[in-house]
Amino acid sequence: MERRQGPGLSGNARYAGRGLSRLRSLIRTGIPAAGMPPFDLPDDALDALAALVISLNSSAFRSNVPGDRTAGERFFFGKGQCDSCHMVFGIGKPLGPDLSDVGKQMTVDQIRESLLQPDAEITPGYELATVRLKDGKTIRGFRPKQN
Repeated sequence: MERRQGPGLSGNARYAGRGLSRLRSLIRTGIPAAGMPPFDLPDDALDALAALVISLNSSAFRSNVPGDRTAGERFFFGKGQCDSCHMVFGIGKPLGPDLSDVGKQMTVDQIRESLLQPDAEITPGYELATVRLKDGKTIRGFRPKQN
């Protein structure tokens, strides 16, 4: 028997803007073409699942996340050395992507993953390349975008 896997529901931009009733309906009817079966669940369970999917895809800006903002800022501009490559609201160096609006562009989980594994996913246009010259010297820089 072939086993199929439904679509990922976390960090999936396709679900970020859907309302509760639309997601509820999607869960109830399923997405057979994508391998997601229908779920005949009580209304309160469907509402809870739909709310969970919405929360998994909400931008960090719209999420209520506990933490110490001042400690995060100290880490960014201090021990973390994030400002050696990134700018936030005009402060830092513009070597990597500007992070001023990152909270509106990514979920909390995506930001957490980027902090824990910063090299796991590089923003297109910011990939580093090292070239060794014939004389043995090396040059590092950003790889130009391919068209």
